[in-house]
Amino acid sequence: MMMKYFRSPLAFLLTSLFLVTALSISSFVSSEDSQLQQIAGHSSNSPRNAPDRVLVQMKQTSIQSRLGGSNVFSKAQAVHSAESMLRASGLKVGALSTGQSLRALNEDGTMLVVAIDTNEETVASALQRLNSNPDVAWAQPDYIYQKFAVPNDASYGSLWGLKNTGQSIPLQHRFHNRYRVAVGTAGRDMGLETAWDKLTDCSAVVVAVLDTGINLQHLDLVDNLWDDGMGNHGYDFINMDNNPDDDEGHGTHVAGTIGARGNNA
Repeated sequence: MMMKYFRSPLAFLLTSLFLVTALSISSFVSSEDSQLQQIAGHSSNSPRNAPDRVLVQMKQTSIQSRLGGSNVFSKAQAVHSAESMLRASGLKVGALSTGQSLRALNEDGTMLVVAIDTNEETVASALQRLNSNPDVAWAQPDYIYQKFAVPNDASYGSLWGLKNTGQSIPLQHRFHNRYRVAVGTAGRDMGLETAWDKLTDCSAVVVAVLDTGINLQHLDLVDNLWDDGMGNHGYDFINMDNNPDDDEGHGTHVAGTIGARGNNA
């Protein structure tokens, strides 16, 4: 009877299951590495940065000297002086979305976001020029930071395998009662939020699930089901037919963890 609980919703033959899984893992690793490098433009361990602007901290003494030694100056005076000095240094200045070449980030106007002309300057060449300028305290890329890629699904808080905060877990199928799962243990999860910050599109990866089947009408799964081109989504090796609809619920739970659609609250 235990054999009833093992059904493959995403594979034709058991002999091909392990090959498909192995290929999927290999494909995922190489695909992730390639996509991350394309996103960052360099090492996948480096954060992204804007390609057309940099951050610059001007030396206050240089601004004062430009303004005749005055210790008191306005933000507008500081920005104007900084722009004159940067242009004079040979920096190829571009335009921000506001039309300005640079914009102050602090009250005294000495910290700036500076647009570069990407036809004549790269971020690397601009930084080299700026960091060798005696009027500049430091210059760095304008790094782009994003908040965690957490889906907006209403029931996300119940998925302890993805994010375990020690929450109470509603019974989803009879296996929960069998294993006496009721309350989660904080931190005991797959750490997927960290992975989602790097990659969220795995649509080219096929994963075979050997379990009790899949609810073929589930709203979070129906768009992500593998198809053999003839409308079949797998095979039932117990009843020996091509209808892998779920009998118990556990297979749907597993498939949802692997490939449920997100951000469709």
